[in-house]
Amino acid sequence: MDVRMRAEERLDVARAVAAEAAVLLENDGVLPIAPGARVAVIGAFAKEPRYQGAGSSKINPVSLDCAWDALEASGAACVFAPGYDVATGETSEALLDEAARVAAAADVAVVFVGLPDAWESEGSDRADMKLPAGHDALVERVCAANPDTVAVLQGGSPVELPWRGGPRAILLSYLAGCRGGRATADLLLGRANPSGKLAETWPERLADTPCAGFFPEKGRQALYRESVYTGYRYYDAAGAKVAYPFGHGLSYTTFSYRDLRVEADGEGGFAVSCLVRNEGGMFGKEAVQLYVAPLDPGAFRPPQELKGFAKVALEAGEERRVELPLPRRAFAGYDADAGAWRVEAGVYEVRLATSSRDVRLRARVEVAGSPRRDDGAPDAYRRVRPGGFTDEAFKELYGRPLPKKVVAMRPYTANATVGDLKASLVGRAVHFLLRHELRLFLPDDAAARAQAELAVMDAPLRALAMSGTDMNLVDAVVDIVNYRFVRGFRKLRALKSRSAAKAASPDGSPPASCEDDVVCRGR
Repeated sequence: MDVRMRAEERLDVARAVAAEAAVLLENDGVLPIAPGARVAVIGAFAKEPRYQGAGSSKINPVSLDCAWDALEASGAACVFAPGYDVATGETSEALLDEAARVAAAADVAVVFVGLPDAWESEGSDRADMKLPAGHDALVERVCAANPDTVAVLQGGSPVELPWRGGPRAILLSYLAGCRGGRATADLLLGRANPSGKLAETWPERLADTPCAGFFPEKGRQALYRESVYTGYRYYDAAGAKVAYPFGHGLSYTTFSYRDLRVEADGEGGFAVSCLVRNEGGMFGKEAVQLYVAPLDPGAFRPPQELKGFAKVALEAGEERRVELPLPRRAFAGYDADAGAWRVEAGVYEVRLATSSRDVRLRARVEVAGSPRRDDGAPDAYRRVRPGGFTDEAFKELYGRPLPKKVVAMRPYTANATVGDLKASLVGRAVHFLLRHELRLFLPDDAAARAQAELAVMDAPLRALAMSGTDMNLVDAVVDIVNYRFVRGFRKLRALKSRSAAKAASPDGSPPASCEDDVVCRGR
């Protein structure tokens, strides 16, 4: 089959994918925007979108659109205000006042906010889950000026939303790619119906996550205290209040579920199906989620786990049976003592849901398997409570002494991070110089400077070679920070000689020999 497409066809696919991936987090009726409404488009991301990841994931798209151009092209009466600096997220009273004036004069205000490139990149972890303060201030000011406000979020991960409850609708576009602008306009104007679902739980605050008290770890070890309780498994087990649960996503229409059937498939599993009906007045798609819940497990397990999903497209008033396979393996849990996956005999509940917190249909099934056994797990892992897991509970679960915390990597290697070098006198000098250079490079942007410093501190020395730096230079630096000054400076001198010889060569080729042949060979 020939799957080749013309460039314009590929862009159409990108537009459709971006529209289907967007998640409508909140909506009390302000979306879709009514025809003829005057729209205030606020936020620099509306014209300069955050549409892809930062770092090595960056690509040059053949074409890039933006929501502002797409809304204008639709014929909507739009007025724009930037609201903040696109690179830093910083704002000013003048920018906020302008945004408020534009919002107050419109029927609907759409404010675009999210995480700038420097705040969310490979090579470093975010220190918090906050948006730039300028973005938060902008949403609050716009909501005060116009109660009919829509917030459009751009970014690749959950963030805290202190203003949640202010906008009448919140649309999460994630990193929507090169046709995210048209896709966002399609969704805002009702030309497309949101059907995306969250692939992660959105906590209200960083403090609500199970690892908030420990991350980032001190030293070079990270203890996975949460064990099997990652993501929604923890929040559901602890009954923790969240901003938006796993699998959440609204639509401009509504769907009803009925007639659940769970039938044995003859291979130890089941065929699960139900009827889904589009009860609203427009075409839409619904992602039906299948969860399995062990009702009285012997070994500790999450209260429920997603085992499948299916997305169904329905016209207004249409009803269709959705089928999902549930193989025997879906009931298995890992037995660490046996080193194998094992199905524990017992009663399980099969649940069809529209999110991990919104179960529509359920049925119980009896599953044959290995005898129920108590795995001796501590109570903290059987009755999970908000707040995460202590070192003491994890140590009891681990069953042996925890690894010794190694704070510094000595002697240093090319795998050491720039931050590791701060344990040495030379490394502290290097760190001081780097911070000095960052202040020169970003003199007026403390937030971006802090993010850049995090990225640099978490980068291993070998990453310099990935950026085109000669690996021999990295080796020389490693020698110097380990106080092997003679060997390190010999390598630096040899590299300098080789570079000079290459520059003097008519064709720019490296010399046949150099002062230190070992260095030239990269050993």
